[in-house]
Amino acid sequence: MLSVNSTLENLYVDPLGRQTGIEVVLAPLTGHDGKPPLNKSLKELTLRKSENGQRGARAVAQMLRTNDSLTHLGLPSARFSDPSDVCTILESLETNETLHTLDLRRCEAVGGDVVLAKMMDLLRANPWLKEIDLTNTPLERDGHAVQVKAQLEMNSRDYMAVVKGMRRVHRSSQECSYVVTDTQVSG
Repeated sequence: MLSVNSTLENLYVDPLGRQTGIEVVLAPLTGHDGKPPLNKSLKELTLRKSENGQRGARAVAQMLRTNDSLTHLGLPSARFSDPSDVCTILESLETNETLHTLDLRRCEAVGGDVVLAKMMDLLRANPWLKEIDLTNTPLERDGHAVQVKAQLEMNSRDYMAVVKGMRRVHRSSQECSYVVTDTQVSG
């Protein structure tokens, strides 16, 4: 269905178990061999209570590396085999410029120093990510969600500072573009 659909923008799957295979759902959203994904219309995908495991985490990561249409990925109550599966997904987001929201609510593998460090590295590398929901995760229970939120807020302020340094240039009455004026952006 996702391979041929060009109008569906939101998909909510509840629950997705091992027998369905997360790879099957993500295949049309994943580019292969330099080719773009078959589906370019889906903007929001929620896979509630998915059984991810290592194969599933790799499938999600590959999809996030090649997909440029998703703006929201929800994995609430997802069951990961290990925190390293969460790290695999976080690493794949470092170069994704379209995803703005990541929902990890109630994911028990979202905890520990390794996941926190990987998440902070992600937020330093990816200024396009605007929200990460860590409600009822070990990171929130341990008080570390505050650090993630602070970094997200800092990214937002830095983005606004760059935008304020741009001036509007009108090409026509209906379109405009921005150019940088006297603003240096360091990486």
